[in-house]
Amino acid sequence: WSTSVKEHLEQGTQLLRTGNLGEALNHYHAAVEGDAKNYLAYYQRATVFLALGRHRQALSDFDAVIRLKPDFHHAKSERGNVLLKQGKVEEAKKQFTELLNLDPDKAQAGLSDLPVLEQAIEDAEASFENNDFANAIDQYDIAIEIAKWDTALRERRAEAYLKIGNIINAIGDVRAIAKLTNDNTGAYLKLSQLHYIMGEEEESLKEIRECLKLDQDHKECHTHHKKEKSTDCDSALIPLL
Repeated sequence: WSTSVKEHLEQGTQLLRTGNLGEALNHYHAAVEGDAKNYLAYYQRATVFLALGRHRQALSDFDAVIRLKPDFHHAKSERGNVLLKQGKVEEAKKQFTELLNLDPDKAQAGLSDLPVLEQAIEDAEASFENNDFANAIDQYDIAIEIAKWDTALRERRAEAYLKIGNIINAIGDVRAIAKLTNDNTGAYLKLSQLHYIMGEEEESLKEIRECLKLDQDHKECHTHHKKEKSTDCDSALIPLL
């Protein structure tokens, strides 16, 4: 290792311990740029990405670690956990199976969650199709407890909440989807529409503006924004009592 790479790793670790994630990330970026074959630089940067909720970038770094050092079981364990939380069942199963010889305890812990997740999803979908939305929500709860970053599961649970008229909880899931995915204009449009239904005009306007920030030419967002502005104008014409 060069002196500068070693210093960046050490400073990054110190900053990580004090919770200064942004500065720590900068040092790990510098370490990776200084030595693209340093598996620890990628691993440390991946841990910061995870702490920042940037799990896709963390997954990419764990991939790099495993390419550089295939027997580094910590990276394989963390990669399996990311895949599990993303709801990628087959990929997680493969990763935890590969981990069995290196870290059997962590591998078995991951593998034991997979059938629970698969069964919960199966039961949730069956209940949804049978219009038993309350039970579908219960099963989606179990699945999402394991696969926290699976946006498809949150979309389905939001649909189930809407079926029983629970708009507030549906908003919670759609908001999580907006945070989990980059540039998700659809999520912001949905949030705006739901707040509009709730009569929360300011929140609705706030979300539709987020959509338009991402895509100024988004037709559906423009249409809804015009509807919002029209509502504001109508409200201004209502005389105060």
